[in-house]
Amino acid sequence: MLASNLFSWAQAWTGQLQLTTTALSSQSPSCVRTAFEAFEPLRSGPVPQVSDASEPQLSAPRFVEGMNASAGEQWAFDATSADGTSGLMLAFYHDPTYAFLGPGNLRLSLDLVFPNGSNWSLADYLSHADFSPPSQHASGSVVGPHSYRFFVTADNSLAAIELNTTRVQGTIRIRSMTPARPGPGASTWNAPGLHWASVIPAGQASVDLVLDGEVMRWEGMGGHERWWAGQGWLDGLQGWQAVRAVVGPYVLTYWAPTSRQAEGGVLWPSAYLARNGKTVLETRRSGPSSFQDDDLDNDRDAPYVEHRALTARGKLVASDGGSGDHRQGFAKGYVLMLIDPRTRRRWEFSLTLKNMEFAFDVGDSSGGVAYVGTASGGEIGDDVYHGVFFNESVYVAGLKVPRVYVWAAYWYYRVKASIFGY
Repeated sequence: MLASNLFSWAQAWTGQLQLTTTALSSQSPSCVRTAFEAFEPLRSGPVPQVSDASEPQLSAPRFVEGMNASAGEQWAFDATSADGTSGLMLAFYHDPTYAFLGPGNLRLSLDLVFPNGSNWSLADYLSHADFSPPSQHASGSVVGPHSYRFFVTADNSLAAIELNTTRVQGTIRIRSMTPARPGPGASTWNAPGLHWASVIPAGQASVDLVLDGEVMRWEGMGGHERWWAGQGWLDGLQGWQAVRAVVGPYVLTYWAPTSRQAEGGVLWPSAYLARNGKTVLETRRSGPSSFQDDDLDNDRDAPYVEHRALTARGKLVASDGGSGDHRQGFAKGYVLMLIDPRTRRRWEFSLTLKNMEFAFDVGDSSGGVAYVGTASGGEIGDDVYHGVFFNESVYVAGLKVPRVYVWAAYWYYRVKASIFGY
């Protein structure tokens, strides 16, 4: 049922990968294993990160000296089939701020869509997670009571996930087409309170899964992202937009969280475009007159990106969450334009939605939706290329979870797990 043995495949690229469970060690995180427990003691006050730069290995855990009630980190992997009709997103959370959703601080979710548009999802709460040293490779084994394992090579060129539970069995593999972002030694700071790394901006993906007895097997494109923050996502952000696309020789990514630091929110976009594996343009500006105070060059002629949603009525509107594109059925596509005023070069990409990967509605005009589909575009005046994309739009500005509820849920699940187990 599995495509081929995951460990044999991983060893061919990284050498021997040994997975054993050990307790959390106080030694340097570069030379020991790190283990997390679902109900680990939470510290008071700020907790240190391993680093705010792109070292150590990007997929390695960042909070290895303990967690408080507001810190958290996430690992996400997504893949889209070559025809743009099927896709998946797998996320692992080491995040106490999500503990109100289920038992403990360790959560795994898997959402996917079949080519016929039908959806499948899984949410699992885990007893423990074990990470191996990041010096030669980063590999995480997440077990409890089911088995999930992922591996990322030290050079960020390859990622593999193995799932072996009663509901899902199989593998997901992603081979990178571009270098990780940010580059070695660069800051991972993304927005106030939030750090981010695009470990695999885009790569060739291979999916071989059995889901409740139904086979999903295809080739396509995918990627791997990392986030970590000193405050909960709902406390720091009111929404986010994400795009990953492979269009002919181009790789295009767009990640834009909107922080709560001002009324109406502040957008912190990051766009990246590569051709044949080499960077063409990258920018953190969302328009010709928009720049953040920390821009190094503070250059109003620097490159910028425009991200717009194409509504079901055929109107282009700003895609910033507040426009409504986080609601199912609002948009039928997206348009991304990247402009370099200094060279007068422009690239435009059109994204056409095919199937919805997941959607959620939490009231107060808050919710989110993700799609897969086909893409076309390139540089204006050059050839038009074709490919596929993944898109996610989330808006939670009106959502507030009372801290007392978070703590009540945490202790309820902790007592329940101590009595009945997982």
